[in-house]
Amino acid sequence: MNDGPAMTFRQTLRPADRPAADGTFWYGPDRSILHRSGRVLAGPPAAAVFAELPPEELRNLLVDSLRWWMAPAGQDDDRPTAGADDAVLGACRALVRHSYGRWLSNGGPPPSGRQARAFQDGVLRELLAASSQPA
Repeated sequence: MNDGPAMTFRQTLRPADRPAADGTFWYGPDRSILHRSGRVLAGPPAAAVFAELPPEELRNLLVDSLRWWMAPAGQDDDRPTAGADDAVLGACRALVRHSYGRWLSNGGPPPSGRQARAFQDGVLRELLAASSQPA
């Protein structure tokens, strides 16, 4: 479910219902975040309800997410790019989860397109070095 001050409300109950252009990788990392950090309002602990993904499967989804963020045009120059802050945040979160086994929260100032791309390229290389996926 996506909801926020600058977002149109959307609820998708199954990955097959989400447009492929919006990225279908979100469910696995979200499940991992809930498993590790979910706060329970009622019922069993989040870790008992949301299973952690196997490391290789999660790493593959993080690679998919980085490639999705890196796909838009305009990320190879020095101008501020819409979404560059989210793209770098996603790369930071992927790197910390991969390297240290924990998730970071959101936040930070937006980088330029060139800065975002350079950082994302480095994170993608590190994740791919730990998997069997081609660059």
